[in-house]
Order: sequence, then C-alpha cells, then structure tokens
Amino acid sequence: MMEIIEFKEIKQIKDLMKDKEEETERIEDTVKEIIKEVQKKRDKAIIELTEKFDKVKLKEILVSKKEIREAYKKISKKELNALKFAKKNLEKSCKKQLPKKWFVETRKGVKIGEIIRPIENIGVYVPGGKYPYPSSVLMNLVPARTAGCKEIVLCTPPRKDGSINPFILVAADLCKVNKIAKIGGAQAIAAMAFGTKKIPKVDKIMGPGNIFVATAKKMVFGRVGIDSIAGPSECCILARKGNSKFIASEILAQAEHDELAKTVLVTTNKNLALQTKKEVLKQMQELETQEVIKKSLQENGVIVLTKTRNQAIEVVNELASEHLIVFEDNKKTLEKIKCAGSIFVGEFSPVAAGDYCSGTNHILPTGRTARFSSGLNVRDFLVTQYIQKISKKGLKNLLKTIEVFADIEGLPAHKNSAKIRFK
Repeated sequence: MMEIIEFKEIKQIKDLMKDKEEETERIEDTVKEIIKEVQKKRDKAIIELTEKFDKVKLKEILVSKKEIREAYKKISKKELNALKFAKKNLEKSCKKQLPKKWFVETRKGVKIGEIIRPIENIGVYVPGGKYPYPSSVLMNLVPARTAGCKEIVLCTPPRKDGSINPFILVAADLCKVNKIAKIGGAQAIAAMAFGTKKIPKVDKIMGPGNIFVATAKKMVFGRVGIDSIAGPSECCILARKGNSKFIASEILAQAEHDELAKTVLVTTNKNLALQTKKEVLKQMQELETQEVIKKSLQENGVIVLTKTRNQAIEVVNELASEHLIVFEDNKKTLEKIKCAGSIFVGEFSPVAAGDYCSGTNHILPTGRTARFSSGLNVRDFLVTQYIQKISKKGLKNLLKTIEVFADIEGLPAHKNSAKIRFK
C-alpha cells in the first residue's frame, strides 16, 4: 500500500509524478491512420470507425432534439437541480474572470489598447466509460458560453445501444450547446479539426480523453487550438496536523479515479502519517472501488515525511500537482506555494467540492504543468487583439525611434514606411 519515504533531497521527488511510458509509436501510427481516414471519407469514416472501435453501428451521427427531450424524462428532479446548482456557481466565477478592454495614450497622438473577442467555433470532447461525466460538460461549456462563443459542438462516445447518457445530454442542453455528436476517440478530434458534412470545423478543441484522444489533439494542434494534454489525475495533501479520517478520505477519493491516479501526502508528522495509513485501509473496505484504489495506491501512492515545514513546501512546489489540499489554514504557508492547479484550504474543503459544484473549474494542469499553466477558465475561450490609432503628430513623436531601430535591424523599408508619410 502507500509507502512512507523520508525526504532527504529534492531528487527523490522528481520521479513521483512521472507518467509511465506508453507504446507511443504504435499509438501515433494508429491515430495518424484515423485522422487520414476522417480527412478522406469524412462522415462515412466516422460511422466505420465507430463500428470498429466502439462496436456501435450509428444510424445518425448527431443527437436529435427528440433524444434530448427524452433525456430529461430519464433523470430525477433532484439530479436536474444538482446540475443547475453546479452550473449557477460556475457561472458566477466565470463572470468574474471576464477581462476588460483597455486603452492608453503612450505618447501624444499615440493611442493603443487591447480588445477582447470570443473564439467563434469551439469543439468539446467529453469522455465515455462506465460512468458519465456531466460535471466535465459543465466545466467546458459554461466558460465557453460566458465568453460568448457562437458555435459549440460536443463529441462524446455512444453507449452500446447507440445512445448518449441522459446526464451528458441534459448538462449540454442546459448550456445551449449547438450540436452533440455520438463519436469518441481520435476520430472525434479529427472530425472537429477538419470538419465533415455533419460536424462543423472548429477553431479550438477542449476537453480530456484517453491516450488516443490526447495524441490526436497533439497531431491537429496548429490547424486548431487545443486547451492542454491531460494526464492521469493527481492530488497532493499537505498536512502538519489534522484529522486522519479526513486525510484518508481524500486519498481514497483520488485513488478511485483509476489505477494511474497519483496521490501524495506530505507531512512533518510521523504519527499522522501512520494514523492516515491505517485509516486508508479501514475506509477502503467499505468502498465498491477498492480494487482500483489498491492498485492505484500500490503503484502511485506515497507518503513523504519531511523534517521541516519549509522542506514540505519545497516538495509540494516540486510536485506541482493538479490538486493540492492544505489542511492547515495558514496565510504564510499559502504565500509560499507557487505551483498547483487548484488549492483546497482547510479541513472542510474537499476536492469533490471543486470537482462538482463550488464554482471553480476541475479541468486542471497535470504532469507538473502547473509550473507554467492554469486551470481551464473563460480566458481560454477568448482572444485579445492589440489595436493602435496614431495621428500624424503622434507618428512624428515616434519617427526618430522607428528610424534608429530600422537602421540597427537593417530594414530600410520599415524606416521608409514611416518617413514617407512626411515627404
């Protein structure tokens, strides 16, 4: 189960968040062929590839209005209210994230600024699997709608009977998605990147998926924008003291995602480490997901014991994990944390709250990319454009500097393009 290691040097930590190498060459070859097929045969390829990989023969690629209406009948009022509650909280944070245009006069007659525009066409991928992820639908679509994106298409794999889970459909409909396609995998990414008769070409593709989806996103990047390449889920817990039951519950909640999920407890308290380890074993016995948890913690779970709080914070920053739980509500500690996707402060801030309905986004940087990137937000669905308006007097104020730079950089036409206006 979770090994306890004593921290000696930062080199020990560097390997904790490393992903195991996949058969990347084989996967890339497969994905290349899928993309070529979609480019060549468009909708026909989608139907063929869905039958090949998902064992579903599609009658229609797009979800009908009737299917959406039927989906509402299949969920309870309690479940619908939960979706609406989460959507409302997310909308509040998204509205706060909206940037504002600005203008400034840098020199007399030289007015510059920045204007904000929504990306017009967005593609969203929502994974399939045993359980639906309506929360991921909301996390992608609410910021897109808040940003003002015009056209949004959502792709998600069909179930064995060719239908889409009703929770996915209702969540998407609540966000007024334009089209929902019953396709998954690399073929869904290719369809959104290149467009087909049924699926419009988009400008940017968002949403996590398996290794085939991630590889496809890498391959189409440049033709379209992408949000990020998502890896396995991660959680780091920083606790000098705290309730071992609460800490153990967070470890288990993280580990049940899948066998590749990574969980690290960082503490200066050996007794707390031992108590938590016992509590993990105790609570695990009551969970249906215990087999997945066992494998996850055995392969990717660890407790790091440090001598000082500063060492503990150094470990946390080095890990730069997707989720960070800080059990101690300490302002000085928080100020020292530089790298984490989303931070949960205090013993009553479980990751599940952020996953579903506190109002923050749960699509976060993984694989130590929190060192240089952020969780999904409204700004990911916007572009900023610089604008400048310069009068004749304003250009006169800039002319000498333009001439100097043009001479330094050996670009006489640049120099002339400014000078010619005064001849």
